Amino acid sequence: MRATGDSMNLAGINDGDLVLCRQQLKADTGDRVVALLGDNVTIKMYDKKDGRRILLPKSTNKVHVPIIPGVGDSVQGVVQEILKD
Repeated sequence: MRATGDSMNLAGINDGDLVLCRQQLKADTGDRVVALLGDNVTIKMYDKKDGRRILLPKSTNKVHVPIIPGVGDSVQGVVQEILKD
């Protein structure tokens, strides 16, 4: 998939990079995941806090905030490699 935006620039994923992912439905804490949130796809760091899943941006841009996935939202894969644009 092609990355857009700067929400993961501190994790080495920049706007325009090609992100190669392995399809899997489960993730471990610290994985960079591809998540389906409604009709939107995002790449974030996977974590759990107080037993709840949380998706964390890793960015120099403070506008990005953690996301708590809702019902029906799911992990679709884990980032394996980033090809720089």
